[in-house]
Amino acid sequence: MDGRRFALRVVLALLVLGLFASAATGAEVTTAEAPGSSSTAPIRVGTFLSRPVALAYGRSPAFMQYVADLKARAKRAEEDGDEELLEELTAEGSGQQERLHLQVFSDAPIDDILDKLADVLPGVAREAGVEIIVAETTYASEAVEFVDVTDLLVREFDPTEETLELVEEVKRTPPVDASELTHDH
Repeated sequence: MDGRRFALRVVLALLVLGLFASAATGAEVTTAEAPGSSSTAPIRVGTFLSRPVALAYGRSPAFMQYVADLKARAKRAEEDGDEELLEELTAEGSGQQERLHLQVFSDAPIDDILDKLADVLPGVAREAGVEIIVAETTYASEAVEFVDVTDLLVREFDPTEETLELVEEVKRTPPVDASELTHDH
């Protein structure tokens, strides 16, 4: 299932849960009157662009530490003559580099990066005043208000001024087709 359909299903599930909870408690239903009705407050949904978030992660102190640790482990494996471990670590590094490249320049999923943000997402949602954070949506009625939380997510990776400038550039640049970035084309 692609991200758009998943996000739409999550939003719909939340709407349905709200209706059931209202019905169960006898509360007045205010979240789902007629489709497109604007007589109630909109549901605020946080959205983000994945590519700038991936860029910020790839330039973050945490990622740089991961790379340094990986290199140190590879050096030790080489010094110890552990060819199998050296091969594993080299493959891990190459795979991570290619994945990050696809995440920044194409539209590869950033689930691994979002996992690193799991603990801060509730705070980001509170700060933005949103009920849910999704990557993108295909359709939403007038009852939904979108709030861009990209910059709030980028901020969590402690970006430098240079990184912030690159983030803005990535936002303005359309993604490249993944086939153009892989060695398979």
